[in-house]
Amino acid sequence: MGSQQLPLQFHPSMYLWQRLAASSWWEANQDDVRVAGGRDLVTVERPGRKRLIIEISRRTRAQANRLQRRFGGRVIKLRRDWLKRFVRGEKSNPLRIGSRLVIANVRGTSASRIRVSRSPLVIPA
Repeated sequence: MGSQQLPLQFHPSMYLWQRLAASSWWEANQDDVRVAGGRDLVTVERPGRKRLIIEISRRTRAQANRLQRRFGGRVIKLRRDWLKRFVRGEKSNPLRIGSRLVIANVRGTSASRIRVSRSPLVIPA
């Protein structure tokens, strides 16, 4: 395997501001959060859940703390190897949809070893 090149803007110290918010809070504050987060804003909506996760990455703790003071939530310091871990991809369990459809990270793994009832339809991810 060849070495992977990191982007020119790589910063090993990264902080993540997170807030678990009700949809009513998001509707009232989304314009301000979008301006504050810019391209670093991520919203995660989960099926069957009333609250969503809002995240903004920042290079310094001071920047993340400003978001926390303004919008609440919490600040998490990411591990120094966060980018390598992300690029490498963590091993994950197959995603099963219905009784036959399986979406799996099959890199280095035989798709025939995935256990499902009947003959599975496997989509490599």
